[in-house]
Amino acid sequence: MAGFVNNNQIIALTGAYLRHFDTFKKLITVIKEPIRTIVTSNTTNSPIVGYGEESQPSSSFTYTSVTGIFSAQVTEVLNQKAEEIIPGEVKNVTAIGTIRIKIQQDAKDFIEDGRKTEAIQYGGQTFNVVNFDGLQNFFGLKFYTYFLQRSD
Repeated sequence: MAGFVNNNQIIALTGAYLRHFDTFKKLITVIKEPIRTIVTSNTTNSPIVGYGEESQPSSSFTYTSVTGIFSAQVTEVLNQKAEEIIPGEVKNVTAIGTIRIKIQQDAKDFIEDGRKTEAIQYGGQTFNVVNFDGLQNFFGLKFYTYFLQRSD
C-alpha cells in the first residue's frame, strides 16, 4: 500500500523543517559535572586509623570543566503559574521562568551521557533541566524537547 506522501515530498518537507529549525535556532551552553583529576598524592605516611588527619595521605585535585555548545529552538512557556489541561493528559503546572528547548541528537546525547548536567545557559541566564518532554519524529528527522527552569 502506498503512503500519502511520496519520497520527493518527504525530502521537500524535511528540508523545509530543517530550514525552519536553522532560521530560529539559538546557541545554548550545556554545563556538565567537571572531571576531577588527581594532581599530587602524598602516600609517604601510611594511614593509621584513629591517629588524626596528619597520618592520612593527602591529595590535591584539579577540575576540568566539561561544556558543549549546541543549537536549539528556545520557546518561553506561556501561561506560567497556570494549570494547563491537555486532553487525555494529567494537569501540568509550570513555574515562572520555564522555557522549552528543542534540540537535535548530538545535544541530547551530550545531556544524557551519564555525567550529571549541572546547568544549561541561554541568553545570559542559567537554567536547570526539569524534565524530558519527548521525541518529535518528523519523517525520520528526530528532535528532542526538554523543559528548563531558570535558576538565577
